[in-house]
Amino acid sequence: MKNISLKLEPISSGLFSDFGQIIHETRVDEFVSINRGYTKKFATDTVIDTDEEGGKPIISIYETQPIGLPFRLREMERHPLSSQTFIKIDPNPSIAIVCKAGEFEVDDLKAFLVGPKQSISFGKGTWHHFNLCLDAPTRFIVIEREGQGRNCDEFHIPDDVAITIEH
Repeated sequence: MKNISLKLEPISSGLFSDFGQIIHETRVDEFVSINRGYTKKFATDTVIDTDEEGGKPIISIYETQPIGLPFRLREMERHPLSSQTFIKIDPNPSIAIVCKAGEFEVDDLKAFLVGPKQSISFGKGTWHHFNLCLDAPTRFIVIEREGQGRNCDEFHIPDDVAITIEH
């Protein structure tokens, strides 16, 4: 049996850049005042990529139940035709388990703790675990692709490989 223990790292733009983008209010002084001054619009660098093979962006709402740690990974997935963006409605911590796009390599997995006020966008083809959260049920607005073509590949981790996520 091969045992791999992944420790959660606090997410940062630099550490996550190979896998996608972090969405958070980083430039608090850089905003545009709109709606007669009642609203501050903060720009993000997040790119929504859904157009391949005639796809279109759709908005879904996910509600995810919290997990306890340690947590054993059983599978990973990727979306080869699009990005997938998770914007938190509820301010709870979540977890992003990722591996670079391309062939899945179990030894290249990374585990990130996503803070309560942070959200993420997985880049096209990035391997990631399905949505995980801690502490309480968490709702997400998800921007994803709808359209023709196969846009979800899954990798099932063999039973003789134990990958565990820990604090």
